[in-house]
Amino acid sequence: MNKQRVDDQHPFVVLFVETVFNLARIAQCTYQYGDGLGAPDTRAKKRVLSLVVEPINFTLGN
Repeated sequence: MNKQRVDDQHPFVVLFVETVFNLARIAQCTYQYGDGLGAPDTRAKKRVLSLVVEPINFTLGN
């Protein structure tokens, strides 16, 4: 798949290839850090809060 990703001569639509790679990344992250359901702890809750609930502070440049 890595070869097909960099090669322009593959039978797949680019969006499909990108989606497959993103799913593999998600699976790796879930396997490495846990899904928060098997053995729930505060890490999963903190991740959700930081991504969804807590605001992102930024300032516009002059």
